This record gives sequence, C-alpha cells and structure tokens, in this order.
Amino acid sequence: MTNDNTARRSFAVCDIEVLNDRKAYGIYAALDPRAAELRWPFRCVCSASLLTFTVTEDGLFEFGHMNSFADADEKVVITKLFNRLRELPDHTLVTWGGLSHDVPILRMGAAVHQIRLPQQLVHNARDRGRHRHLDLAIEMKAHGMYTHLSEIAVRLALPVKFGGSAGRVPILVEQQRWNRLCEIAESDIIVTSLVLASHLCIHGELVSASAAHIAILDHVRRLRPRAKYYDYLGRVRARIAQRAMAEAEAFIASAA
Repeated sequence: MTNDNTARRSFAVCDIEVLNDRKAYGIYAALDPRAAELRWPFRCVCSASLLTFTVTEDGLFEFGHMNSFADADEKVVITKLFNRLRELPDHTLVTWGGLSHDVPILRMGAAVHQIRLPQQLVHNARDRGRHRHLDLAIEMKAHGMYTHLSEIAVRLALPVKFGGSAGRVPILVEQQRWNRLCEIAESDIIVTSLVLASHLCIHGELVSASAAHIAILDHVRRLRPRAKYYDYLGRVRARIAQRAMAEAEAFIASAA
C-alpha cells in the first residue's frame, strides 16, 4: 500500500567523470605561494550519464531513458547534458554526493563556457516545495558521517563497482574509447537508481523495490547489449528475481 500523499514523480539520476586541468592549476599554483592541492575548480567534465524513471500515482515504476555523452571537449559534454535536462523540466535531478562533486564541477564548467544552467542545477531551486536536486548521499547520511555508495549497495545486495575504475578515465579519453568511458558513469547511475528505488519504497512512494530493480536491469541490458557489464547485470537480475520469488512464496505459505 502506498502513502496517501503519493503523487507522480519523475527522476533523472546523473553522474559525471572528470579530467584534471593541470595547465590551469599550474598557473594558479605559480601565482599563489600557499596554493591548495588540485581540487574541484580544476576538474573538467569529459563524460556524463543520465538515467530517468517515473513513479506513478499508484506507486508503480516506469523506466524512461538512459543517455550518455563523452568527449575530450568539456563544452560539448556539458551542452548535451544541459540540453537533455532542459527536456526534463518535471524531473528531479538525483546524484550520489553531487553537492560536493558533480554540481560544483558542472557549475564551474558552465561558467567557463558561458552556458546557462538547467533549472535542476540552479542553486536551491525548488518546484512545488521540493528541491529540484536530491543528493542521495546526504539523504542517507547518518551519525554525522557520509557513506560510500558501494556500502549501501552491498548491504542491499545490489551490483557494485562493475563499470571500471575512474583512474582509467585519462587513458580512455586519450584513446578516444568513448563507449568504454561512458560505461564508468553509467555503472554509477545504475547503482544510484537501484538505491533510489529502495529509498522511495521505504517511504511509501514505490510499491516494490525489487520489481523496480528488475525493471531497471532489464531496460539497461536491452539498451546496452554490448556493454562490458551486460552479463554481470544479467546474473544480478536473476539473483534478485529468485530472491523476490522466494519471498513471495514464503508470504503465501505463511498466509495459508
């Protein structure tokens, strides 16, 4: 049973991959005698991925789309991402740790290239009383401490760290292996979407997290049949479906 206050809500889960702008950092470090280490102002976007879905008024899950963009030119990636977000005005942007990473880097890139922000990235933007951006890491913060996405995923028996290491990003850009680069960000939005489904379920907005998990994995695999993670997600999907079936059978048996 869903919460009486449940209303149709749409989400756009986002993640980016970045390169260090060492040339700009070198200029700064030469000018400042007490220069800080290389931090987010000197990170440039080279890849971005977005996964959308909707939860209906009845708490049912509807998959939307998955889009990925990658290029050595930051302006190209940011422009494509922002244009896509502008096509989704009713979608809440969702990130994991986005307020301390993705959002400031995207805003800096927008300032450098003079690109207008989509509404989801405007500071403190709201729509009908809700923030246009949900940082799931903050939502799940406990005891004053943040957790890693992988910690939550492992506890929920969801897929973890299957897209490849962010440390390979510079090499993939140099080799122009754009599909492989996109898979790194895609793996994070897939996991974040799965965790978000569990989060919505316990708050009475989604009827079944397991059904949403299976739907997400089915749609992603249909969209990315050649992805490195295709077979792995298939095994995870089978495990989740098997567990859901066992739980359903146990419930029926207990009610008999």
